[in-house]
Amino acid sequence: MVTMATQPDYSTILQQSQAQQMAAAEPVVGALEAQRTPLTERYSNLIKQLGEQQGLATKNTETQTSRDFGARGISPNSGLFSQTLGERVQPIVSDYTGRISGAAGDRENALAALNSQIAGVQGQYSQQGISNALNLYNTQYGEYQNQVNREAQQAEAERQRQFQAQQNQLSQKSSGSGSGSTGATTSQKIGQFNSTIQSFINAKDQNGLYEFLRAGGTYQKQTGLSGADVARALGLDPEQYWAKWRALDAQIKATPSKTSAADQYFKTRLGG
Repeated sequence: MVTMATQPDYSTILQQSQAQQMAAAEPVVGALEAQRTPLTERYSNLIKQLGEQQGLATKNTETQTSRDFGARGISPNSGLFSQTLGERVQPIVSDYTGRISGAAGDRENALAALNSQIAGVQGQYSQQGISNALNLYNTQYGEYQNQVNREAQQAEAERQRQFQAQQNQLSQKSSGSGSGSTGATTSQKIGQFNSTIQSFINAKDQNGLYEFLRAGGTYQKQTGLSGADVARALGLDPEQYWAKWRALDAQIKATPSKTSAADQYFKTRLGG
């Protein structure tokens, strides 16, 4: 059976559902993405400030060291000055290097957390899309199955109707044969008989018509049906029809000339 119902396609439903959910997630994801630039700039500014502070602290240390050595009359170009300055600056460099490294690490962690939050939102909406797709598919598939079942029931009902109609026709034909009623076969035989008579009339073959009639070419003998059946098939009253036919047949048999008998039939046949 060819069904008119359309089976739902899960891939198409899932694709549409996911697209709807991603569209619904855009405002939330957009709001989170909007935090990326300020977050990056905040940590970049912090790292920049720490670098500037490191430079200022280093410069102040150099200035103070120069003053100290100048007061003692030691040249800034001396090895002792360089050694002392290095010892004083090293803690500053280590401190700010750690601060800058920590700020950079905090920035990466903050960005990773933001990315994870965005991915979580997208995953949540995607999972909702899958759930919606499954629910919609199950609903549509149930409707599809119901439609297929309805069409199958309708097809079976139509098959049963056609089968019953055929059985009724067979029953009517069987009943008609047993009771003497006329059917399609009767009409065909009567039509063939009329065609034969008409062919003689059209050809003006009086002798042929006479021989046909003398050979038993009456409706009853040609069809093998009762006179009443043939008369009813012709739409005539059976008694009036056969009374007329018997009178004509007796007249033909009593006529000594074949030609005059045929003429008499022609007149009767043609309403003369």
